[in-house]
Amino acid sequence: MQAVVDFAGRRPILFFLVLTCLVSLPFVLFPALDLAFSRMFFSARGGFTGSSHPFLRAVRDAGELALKGIGTICLVSLVYPLLVGRAKYLLKPRDALFLATSLILGPGLIVNSFLKEFWGRARPREIVEFGGSLPFSRAWEIVSHCPSNCSFTSGEGASSIWMMALVVLVPAAFRLPAALGIFLFATALSLNRIVFGGHFLSDVLLSWTITLSVIALCHHYFYRGAITEEGVDTWFDRARDFLRAPFRLLFGKKG
Repeated sequence: MQAVVDFAGRRPILFFLVLTCLVSLPFVLFPALDLAFSRMFFSARGGFTGSSHPFLRAVRDAGELALKGIGTICLVSLVYPLLVGRAKYLLKPRDALFLATSLILGPGLIVNSFLKEFWGRARPREIVEFGGSLPFSRAWEIVSHCPSNCSFTSGEGASSIWMMALVVLVPAAFRLPAALGIFLFATALSLNRIVFGGHFLSDVLLSWTITLSVIALCHHYFYRGAITEEGVDTWFDRARDFLRAPFRLLFGKKG
């Protein structure tokens, strides 16, 4: 176990890519695993009845609210130094860039814009086995059953586990409890999608590993690569001066 932890610490990007392959393997070889797990939340009379449960819907709403809140803080933290100047109580520009980049690349481009649009996997509630009209397909199988916004992989699973990126910004002494809390919240949000009949278990787990791979890549680029906090601050200062230049020419005092 310690060897795995050491490997993950030394080569986090490779670790999560390998983990993605290992998670994929049982679902590719034994696709009935997805059906069996989703069947636990399906009723022949009512379908996926959890989708109408008030508490579960409130949990989903809480996840959307949390993501919008974090996104708003990132946006303000990037726009404010460009227009006004550095702010003490907002995220540092490098931290905001790290969060925004990992969110855009992982949940945004790879999961929602690529996998969900081109893999064509029908959602559990849409397949024949659960009262729908579309055929079931296994993880990573490219089909044309669903035209857009399909099941593979889970967008909300990706965005919920993406919040683990916040752990990087937490002081070292609080990272473990922060990681545990965020992981439990992400688990609740992701499980919700399976209970609702919106995704299979493999959709969720692979969204997790793909997103964590992107976070590891972005962390290496922003915190262990050539990018420095001072360099990012300098770029923002220069960009702000560039944006302000036309206003200084128009409204500046004439000597």
